[in-house]
Amino acid sequence: MNITPLNSINETKRLTSLGHTKVYELIGNGTLDARKLGSKTLITGESLMAFVAGLPAAPIGAKHKATAAAEVGAVV
Repeated sequence: MNITPLNSINETKRLTSLGHTKVYELIGNGTLDARKLGSKTLITGESLMAFVAGLPAAPIGAKHKATAAAEVGAVV
């Protein structure tokens, strides 16, 4: 991830794989810190890193596979 001190909305969307609406939702609820430079909205790298660091770990491995299989009714 190549996060800079200030990131455009499009850069933020690319870095996080989030859509336009979700990025603005995160700005609105204070999760992402937005600054204005003229008409351009920029997201601080610090808030973007804090957002990513606060995401839960993805469950990987046999336990996850068994849970995913059970959700779709497959036999493991």
